[in-house]
Amino acid sequence: MPHGMQGGMRTPLSTVAAVTAILALIGLGGLLAVKHGLQAMARSRAEAFLARSEPDRNSQAFLIDTTRRVHEAFRASEGRPFGLLERLRPYLSNAILPGFLRLRPGAMDVIAMHGHCDNSARALKFMLEEAGYRAWQFNMVSPDMAHTVTLAEGPNGTTCLLDPMFAVAPMSNGRLIGPRQARELARAGAKPPELQWSLLAPSSSARFYTRFADTSFARQGSQLVLRAEVTLPAGGRIALGVPDGQSHDVSDAAAKRGWTPHWHYIGNKFDRSWDRIMTFHQKTRLVLHLLSPPDERFITTIDRPEIKGNELIYTLDKGESLLFDDGSAGRDWLRLHSFQDVDFITLEALP
Repeated sequence: MPHGMQGGMRTPLSTVAAVTAILALIGLGGLLAVKHGLQAMARSRAEAFLARSEPDRNSQAFLIDTTRRVHEAFRASEGRPFGLLERLRPYLSNAILPGFLRLRPGAMDVIAMHGHCDNSARALKFMLEEAGYRAWQFNMVSPDMAHTVTLAEGPNGTTCLLDPMFAVAPMSNGRLIGPRQARELARAGAKPPELQWSLLAPSSSARFYTRFADTSFARQGSQLVLRAEVTLPAGGRIALGVPDGQSHDVSDAAAKRGWTPHWHYIGNKFDRSWDRIMTFHQKTRLVLHLLSPPDERFITTIDRPEIKGNELIYTLDKGESLLFDDGSAGRDWLRLHSFQDVDFITLEALP
């Protein structure tokens, strides 16, 4: 059969182009329909949820009550597996999508009311925005823990930190306060009522806030610098994690050393505005053992590593710092992400 023909009939290129354009429009229309349908569902559920909250929406009591109730909803869904829509959330709300196609942050979290601290923070943010507040997802990293909450502009323009996952809010003399004031008071050694981590529900936990004086924080999308001061014994060698095909043990091991938990990936996994810096107090050989061969798009250090198989190898002099610039990571357009997980890390002091 001659090239370009089927059953003796040639398909004009103009027809192929027209069909392709129509299919693209159908796909685009479908995405728009999904986006608007999900957002309408989220707004409806948010309004029904808010209708049962403290009736005076312009009040501290409303903020506290809504935070508590979001906490209770997430507690009730603990142990439930993630559903299909929840698994689609990272794709439907991905930052690489054009704004007119991107699902509003928090919409899927309000529909599901299920997940981790970032899910609950976005759900509360969405709720408060529907009630007329300005609100933001807010990231916090202490030397040994990481957490995400909601920041809101409360009545009279006050800034309020609201933690829906742990049902906690900082207060000073009975008034909600923001993270900067709370950290200043914590650093000054303030005691209640000058600084109080108010527990909003019977299941509240303030464990994260025990080291708040040493915590770094920023709104989602704003610069956050995470630092690790690396000191090894002479001729010593340590490992963060083990070769088990998992990255969470790298986070746990780094956190135990007070280096923050965020050394279990290369590239950008959480926020493109993050800078992660390791400073070495003796000559050190640092090896990042990845779960797969390194993708050059996700190597964000100015100092280029030696690459052997799945390993990224750096040799750092005493006093030298290694900057991981998360914002410079490339993108995997097929998987819609910008990172690779680290299986384990080894650090060896060199003569």
